[in-house]
Amino acid sequence: MLWFIRGVTALSRAAATVASIMIVVAALVVCQMVFMRYVMGTSTIWQTEFVTFMLLGATLLASPYVLHERGHVNVDLLPMLLGPRGKLALALIGNFIAFAFIVIVAYTGFMLWLEYFETGWRSESVWRPRLWIPMTFLPLGMILLALQYIAQTAAIVMGVEEPFTLEAEQILKEESESQGGAAQNADKGHPAVAQARHVVDAHGGSGK
Repeated sequence: MLWFIRGVTALSRAAATVASIMIVVAALVVCQMVFMRYVMGTSTIWQTEFVTFMLLGATLLASPYVLHERGHVNVDLLPMLLGPRGKLALALIGNFIAFAFIVIVAYTGFMLWLEYFETGWRSESVWRPRLWIPMTFLPLGMILLALQYIAQTAAIVMGVEEPFTLEAEQILKEESESQGGAAQNADKGHPAVAQARHVVDAHGGSGK
């Protein structure tokens, strides 16, 4: 199963690299649009729509890697109050709900893409690009995101990853590993560390 986790992670990183390139291209097109409109005094036709499609596509393609890095917005109050078993159960339930939602979005996006592809539907702008081209990013991004959720869930079940990597607990872990007891005494005034100690002392043993 580790090969699957590594493979999905590699796909997510590759998609994030493509997304980064798309953002750079979009920024260059914006610069070209500003130059043409305000320096050359000519009108622009395709630039605004192109940049919109590129940024939306980059967002969808980068979402699996953001999940891999646990960069999505989340509220960690409940996990901080749970023990290891509670965190595991909460992570599995949350991943299942998110996976089900993503599958629905991926299916809907694919059906829209298929309709646009078969009908040759074009945008109503002056540029009139075929809409199936930018629509490709929706099902593709959701499929990659679904795979990343499967890989993340497998990693949690196998013990490769922790259910929740909390900022407060991470502060304590890094402090203990890198600086030892001396750093603990020096950082007693740090509010995040103080809060972390309080939470871990109060609830850390609840799942043992």
